[in-house]
Amino acid sequence: MTDAADAPDVHALLKLLELTDILFYEVSARRTSASEDIIGDVDGVNIEVKVGSDEQRVEVRLVGNCDIPTATLRVDVACLFQSETPFTAADSTIREFAEKVGVMAAYPYLREALTEAAVKIRVPAPVMALIRPGQVSLKS
Repeated sequence: MTDAADAPDVHALLKLLELTDILFYEVSARRTSASEDIIGDVDGVNIEVKVGSDEQRVEVRLVGNCDIPTATLRVDVACLFQSETPFTAADSTIREFAEKVGVMAAYPYLREALTEAAVKIRVPAPVMALIRPGQVSLKS
């Protein structure tokens, strides 16, 4: 049995993990109005971040919901990071990895899927702002 590698900080954890998969759990778009003349403001996308981990992987999920006057859009996407060897890391290190690396990796997939979902049902697509380093802070 291989001993677990210690990841005392996010830099050590980053050296152990590789992005191995992008998973879409849900992509949905529901038109709520038959009229194509209704053009309303997009108030923004509500994003929930979920983090899961075990001794060889970290999964960072973004769930984005957007309600506009003509539709409801929802996307649930995850980035899966895996290590070839088992590792140990504190919850705070996993959380920091999710904030600094995982969210930044998953965000473009969330944005693209929400835009494409809106286009498919012919409603205005949300324009999502950039996420800047340090902007995302997960609760412990």
